[in-house]
Amino acid sequence: MDWASLFDLEQMARDGELLVRVALSTLLAIPLGWDRERKDRPAGLRTHMLVAAASATFMVLGDTIIESFREEAGMVRMDPLRTLEAVVTGLGFLAAGTIFRAGGQVKGLTTAASIWITAAVALCIGSGRYVLGIGVTLISLLVLVVLRKVIHESDADSSGPPVPKGTFGDDGDDEPAKAH
Repeated sequence: MDWASLFDLEQMARDGELLVRVALSTLLAIPLGWDRERKDRPAGLRTHMLVAAASATFMVLGDTIIESFREEAGMVRMDPLRTLEAVVTGLGFLAAGTIFRAGGQVKGLTTAASIWITAAVALCIGSGRYVLGIGVTLISLLVLVVLRKVIHESDADSSGPPVPKGTFGDDGDDEPAKAH
């Protein structure tokens, strides 16, 4: 470790910008995780925030690794998609842990999906795609919050066609869906 680099103002500024990416990613996970937390789901606010922070950190670390190992000629042989692949693979296991069968019904699908989208937002922010990350967060909230209300209103409206419980995996959120 180069101790002088610890107090290098340019390095500190670069690290500060990377930290902003991680912090913004974590903040954007709050509304998504809060939705799960209010529903008392296994993966709630803290889980979503940690997933976002970890995903963004992996992404910015990938950027810094490329930069720090750049050769004199400016050539680095690294595929940044491997970072994405690793995060997506790891989250597959985490998300799968929230899905279970109980009495012939499947639960946890929406929670698993919200974990995946939280990671996607974090990867956007971690790679410096702020507008994309914020936009995906807004889209996700639309799906999680607005559609839940629309589905509940549709269920309560007896004049309209009935909406089968669990069809959308989101009407109480993770409302049981029939297992096939």
